[in-house]
Amino acid sequence: MGLFNRKKNEHVPTPAAVPSGPQPFENRPLRLPAPPTIENMPAFAASAARAIKDIENHEVTYSPSDLAVVDKVIDDMRAEGMGSNDLAETLWSMGALVGEVMVHTNGGRWVDVLPEHAGLFGFPFLIELPNGNTTNPLGKVFKRMDNGPGDAIVAFYEILVTAKE
Repeated sequence: MGLFNRKKNEHVPTPAAVPSGPQPFENRPLRLPAPPTIENMPAFAASAARAIKDIENHEVTYSPSDLAVVDKVIDDMRAEGMGSNDLAETLWSMGALVGEVMVHTNGGRWVDVLPEHAGLFGFPFLIELPNGNTTNPLGKVFKRMDNGPGDAIVAFYEILVTAKE
């Protein structure tokens, strides 16, 4: 029955509310150009590096100075009203870039999340530093997108590298 064919006082179901504003990541399957494996993390990082070069005219060197540019790019995307669910694939690559900064600068390496910790981290890989500390650059980039400057990548990195064993 169409809108104009309804009888007077007939109940019309209300459509479910559509969430407004940026939406956090829903842990949906990612549409990545390659499988999400540890071996492919450098390629994902390189993809983010190319995008940063195109967007910000910044040549990524896999050094801590690149992280401020990641923060800026995320701020720009947030300003456009996008959320982590809208940009999950892009954020994955940016998280890979943040992780690769830790690999190149701090001697870190990508490791699998143990199955019993999968729910805790939400992502399949972490960076393990030579001192044994682990960190979640993928999760941090998604949090940065969802929460804004309070979850700055630069501050995350500074705290991480100054942490004692």
